[in-house]
Amino acid sequence: MLQKSKNFAIALSCIISGLGQMYLGYTVKGCLFIILNLVSLLISLILIFIPLINLLVGNKFNIIIFQTGIFLNLAFLIFLMYSIYDTYRLTKTEIEKKESKIGILFIINLLL
Repeated sequence: MLQKSKNFAIALSCIISGLGQMYLGYTVKGCLFIILNLVSLLISLILIFIPLINLLVGNKFNIIIFQTGIFLNLAFLIFLMYSIYDTYRLTKTEIEKKESKIGILFIINLLL
């Protein structure tokens, strides 16, 4: 198995939330993160641009829809930060697993 890079996994999560998890082998979790992220971003952008388009056309500006879009956009950013943190936590867990395996193999070799 190839050595996976902690920094590369975190960089992938910074680009698209969920890619870092998929890189580390957590494909279901990564796919869920990507889907939730894209849906949140799409809905927030729609809710932000609908009032702006209405304003350009000459209709009344709907501040409630606009504020909801801004709120969802902030939720998207918070979710992105959580994804980066989760990738960091998963890489730390993977490193600890490898170190414990190395330690166990070292002890077994000493006993033999």
